[in-house]
Order: sequence, then C-alpha cells, then structure tokens
Amino acid sequence: MTDATIKKISLRDRRFLKQTVIQGFVFMLELLTYFFIPQYFVNRWIVFFATSFAWVAVHVADGLIVFFCHPEIRNYLFKDINHNQNHRNTVHVSSVVFNQ
Repeated sequence: MTDATIKKISLRDRRFLKQTVIQGFVFMLELLTYFFIPQYFVNRWIVFFATSFAWVAVHVADGLIVFFCHPEIRNYLFKDINHNQNHRNTVHVSSVVFNQ
C-alpha cells in the first residue's frame, strides 16, 4: 500500500471515530433526559420534551452527524442537486438517416 492510501484510510478511520464518539454522546444525553428528567418534573410539556421529543431528536441528530462527518455523502448529495439543476432544461435529440 502506498503512503497516500494509508493516509486516506487513516483519515477515514478518524472521521468514523469522530462520528461514533459524537453519536454515543448524543445517545447518552438522550438516555439521561429520558430516564432522569421525568422523575423530577410533573409538567407534561417538560416530560414530553424529555422523553418523546428527545427520542425523535436523537434519530434526527444521528442522520445529521453522519451527514456532517462524511464529505463523501455531502459531495454526492450536492453533486446530484447541482447536476439536476444544470441539466434540467437540456434536451438531447439524435437522428438517424437511412439512404434508400
């Protein structure tokens, strides 16, 4: 393996490690809010945001973390958006002429 390949793999591994640490931290915060906050509050809105809303927010945050930690995903998504906008009104016409 070349040095560039090793460096690329190393960069990919670091991004993956960063992603897993952030996801673990966000998930841990969600578990803390889900189990501990409802014990100390009786207000329905606080309990709702600490339980149901926190559960949904963790899944949204999970997707956002993946999106922000991986430039390959961002480039793929933005490339497709830009590609579709640039070629939206283009029509390709081909013709075949037969000699009789």
